Amino acid sequence: MLLREFQIAAREQFGAQDSQPAGPPDASRLRQVDLQQVDPAAKLPDAFIPHGNPDAATLAAIDVWLLGTSRLRSPIIFQAYLPGTARAPWQTIDSQGFCFHDELTNTKARVFARDFTGRYQPLPDGSLPRIPVGTAIARRIKDNGTNIKVYGSASKPAHSLRSFDPDHVAGKAWQAMTAGEQSTFRVTAALAHVEAGGILDGINAYDSSVLSAGPYHYTAFPAGAVGPSELAAFLAYYASRAASEYDTMIKRMGISAREAWDIALFNQYDRTYRASLGFAAANGGMPAPTTVIARDWLRTWPSFYRIQVALREASGLHACIWPFARQRIHDVLGTSWGSGAPPGATTLGDVFKSELTIAQLLRWHVFRPRHIVDGGPSGPVPGLLVKAAGLAAKPIGTWTDADDAKLSTAFASASTTKGLAGYCAASLVTSLKTLRNWTVSEWNDGAAGTTLRKQRNFVLFATGIPFP
Repeated sequence: MLLREFQIAAREQFGAQDSQPAGPPDASRLRQVDLQQVDPAAKLPDAFIPHGNPDAATLAAIDVWLLGTSRLRSPIIFQAYLPGTARAPWQTIDSQGFCFHDELTNTKARVFARDFTGRYQPLPDGSLPRIPVGTAIARRIKDNGTNIKVYGSASKPAHSLRSFDPDHVAGKAWQAMTAGEQSTFRVTAALAHVEAGGILDGINAYDSSVLSAGPYHYTAFPAGAVGPSELAAFLAYYASRAASEYDTMIKRMGISAREAWDIALFNQYDRTYRASLGFAAANGGMPAPTTVIARDWLRTWPSFYRIQVALREASGLHACIWPFARQRIHDVLGTSWGSGAPPGATTLGDVFKSELTIAQLLRWHVFRPRHIVDGGPSGPVPGLLVKAAGLAAKPIGTWTDADDAKLSTAFASASTTKGLAGYCAASLVTSLKTLRNWTVSEWNDGAAGTTLRKQRNFVLFATGIPFP
């Protein structure tokens, strides 16, 4: 992991030079320098893909960086600041220079980055701005029957530099969107609110899935598995839409989707798209990581920050989020019924027809896809929801908005409903209730806050989705 990090640092044009020859990391002692001006061998080629192996170019660069006269240091220094007081918050440094996800254990501290790579302009005094990153998160897991505490990281609205708004996601202002676009955006934004805090740069890197990002928090390694994942499929889609930007923002980090974007990535059994994630090897390939430690490179603070930078700054990535998110709505609503359909219903979209119930259905699908779609047709939960709402025998053609309200209530009370309770978890229950009351100020126009509409007239804005 450290060799990969060194290779990424040595590939940049700019690095950080210390005013002292040794000592613990201290961003206040660093200044930005051009690596080639320090020594041509200090910089790896721009096209170098970090693979973590000590090849000749890497060893030569290490020799330069270790020489006392060069005093080169990591170009990105992470600093954890203590809360402080209301008048002077985040002024005292608790620790800095950490890299691995479990090095920072103070969950009250807020992490900032000092980035010497040239990405940000120096302040008038010559120092670099503090870039908000996130905070340490602790959770308890069982290890050989013993409860232990493990640490990871997360970014929340307090750390965000990019909100989930129409300008960045849909590429147009709220006022310029059609009614259909606005309706579909509300559903997507509501999911982004409960999954990612309503921000584009909301990331989790503390649970068994290693790292989750995007409006529906696509996971990198579901439940720690090495196989296909939704995050890798999204990256494959990104690569197909903005190849040059993808190479710069993602592949040059040493990670990539191993398969090209194609309908073959569609998993018809649960209506998701999945590809496998690979880490670069010295031979130029992208094999899947095979150990827990290898996967954990993606949750280190530098990897976390680089994904965050892409979510904040990459316009090509932003352009992929809106169609990819709408594709899921299209696929879930187009699912045929298995059991439990009310008379006359052939697809889930015949039953779930308001913004509110669609958002609730989508949230459950994100939580556990096979609760909603299993083996191709609908899974067990949709039919149980219809039954809990008392609508199992009512012809779908006669449903009204009042019936949709009953269906929404069935979602909210699922944790206490016989048959449904076993499918629920605390995080799901909380988010389903949040969706019922979700509100956010209307984007850009100063209007009152928006809520999910309850009328049974939703029409998906499907223009531009990958597979209509």
